[in-house]
Amino acid sequence: MVVSDEALRQIALHGQADAPREACGVLSGGFVIPCANVSLFPKKRFEIAASVWLEHEVEGFYHSHPTGELGFSPQDLQVAQFLRLPSIVYIVATDTILPLIPLNFLVLMVVFHDLRKC
Repeated sequence: MVVSDEALRQIALHGQADAPREACGVLSGGFVIPCANVSLFPKKRFEIAASVWLEHEVEGFYHSHPTGELGFSPQDLQVAQFLRLPSIVYIVATDTILPLIPLNFLVLMVVFHDLRKC
């Protein structure tokens, strides 16, 4: 998955606009799709509605950390591994974007690539 500079800019703008709540969204077809944070604790956690996952061919997801964590939290890492999808976190305080590609996603990509050689 390739994320364009424009997509990264959109993620940063979404994170800044939603602060102090965590912004979140999905990546699909090269587009950033901002989503409502439906978490009961939107200043500390993010949750994307189930309907979003069903309506789009999700290739990755993102969220922001308006305060606190300066990287991926343990929960962020678990979610990315569970979903087997690349993830991006935008750190509002430092205007930094960090990518995460779960190991199990890389393994799936290698297996798929090898199968195409058959």
